[in-house]
Amino acid sequence: MKRIARTALAVTAVLLVGFGAAACEDDSSQATETKAKEKGYDKLVANQPGVPQQR
Repeated sequence: MKRIARTALAVTAVLLVGFGAAACEDDSSQATETKAKEKGYDKLVANQPGVPQQR
């Protein structure tokens, strides 16, 4: 019984470390989508009348 509990604990620890490392990556599709939205918003704001355009 102790062997099963120890194995289960080891598997859980490996999964937590694996998912934790995967969560740290920034090359997700969500990050790419956020950058595209920000770029579109910056263009929209730059094209508003009365706002000096940056070059």
